[in-house]
Amino acid sequence: MYLILGFARTGLSTAQFLHAREIDFAVWDGDPLRMSKAESLGYRIFESDLTESITHIVVSPGIPLSDPIFDLFKGKDISILTDTLLFQQFTPPQAKFIGVTGTNGKSTTTALLTHTLREQGIKAYMGGNIGIPVFDLPLDGEVYVLELSSFQLERAAPHKLDVACWINFSSDHLKEHGTLENYFAAKQKIFHNAYIKIFGIDDDYPNKWQGDAIHVHLNDPEFKDYAHPYLKGQHNLQNILMTFHILKNLGLSKDQIIKGMETFKGLSHRQQYLGKKDCVRFINDSKATSAAAAQTALEAYDNNYWILGGKAKVGGIESLTPYFTKIIKAYTFGESSQEFAQCLSHHGVAVEVSETLDQAFEKSYSAAAKEKEDVNLLFSPACASFDQYKDFEERGEHFIRLVQRLFDDDGKAPLLKAAQS
Repeated sequence: MYLILGFARTGLSTAQFLHAREIDFAVWDGDPLRMSKAESLGYRIFESDLTESITHIVVSPGIPLSDPIFDLFKGKDISILTDTLLFQQFTPPQAKFIGVTGTNGKSTTTALLTHTLREQGIKAYMGGNIGIPVFDLPLDGEVYVLELSSFQLERAAPHKLDVACWINFSSDHLKEHGTLENYFAAKQKIFHNAYIKIFGIDDDYPNKWQGDAIHVHLNDPEFKDYAHPYLKGQHNLQNILMTFHILKNLGLSKDQIIKGMETFKGLSHRQQYLGKKDCVRFINDSKATSAAAAQTALEAYDNNYWILGGKAKVGGIESLTPYFTKIIKAYTFGESSQEFAQCLSHHGVAVEVSETLDQAFEKSYSAAAKEKEDVNLLFSPACASFDQYKDFEERGEHFIRLVQRLFDDDGKAPLLKAAQS
């Protein structure tokens, strides 16, 4: 019998899949509301008297391995799985699996890979940490691209992968993993059962993975002076290089890969190119919920009318001062509007303050539209969204709607959402 630990999106998807195939399982979650939902769906709720019947535990990424429920199974021969690992048992034997991990860039690389494969007519699906539970995917795939977080890698035996890609490594998730060494150990499990290993070597972590792998670096001579139409910046170049080397090792030619990659317009809310009206390009980077995240956009784009603001993180935007020369004018809004305006003004940046995104957008576009040469209207808030929005996605959709109103309905409208689903 399977025990599904955690009944949020991943656990629910797994339960629905097993239930449809009449595979015996029970569900447990520490949240009473989720347990009520599981019970209302007719799923068996785990009780301690079922302990001896459990042979496999499918643990969701949000459940730590230190959870007391694991004490019930100490000393027992129990297989610990993630949904991504279990899913591989149900897919066609000829299906290929690509695993993608890294501290940054996982989602963009996963989506770019999937998009490029589909452009070649290959039946490719993506899932995992990117937000799509794998058990929601069809079972007829030729290639599955799995975004794998450190939690998914840590919690189970190594995934069997045709290609494993480790983009980069830097300090993160120390609260959950305890130490940087533990975090590194979790990440490196992506290579433990992989046929082809591809490893990014541009980060400055001193104890790099020492095993055999294809090393990828930003000064790759094959991509000297390369410019993707939509994915800008060094961080995106890293994602592009990883995608190229993965697909090259799967047998695609350089021309096929480049042609497929260049129709990818980016993930929603991550430096998402929305379109251009006259001399104004619109960039939706609502995912930039901190100064560090906004920095990648400011590194990638020059000549910016910058809209920023929301609920500020500790330190504000002081760390971004080296990039203020790239700003023509800034437009702040939300809870942090006055604080950010003071910082910008102190460093000689022209700035206007608004209460809402609507007001900031109207002011910024009115100014940008007067330009005679190309400029960017860059929405990269450098803030959490919770002062005025449910999350960064709701905030980004608001920005998209504001841009959309500027366009006609004659085929010139910008992309409303990245078409990678």
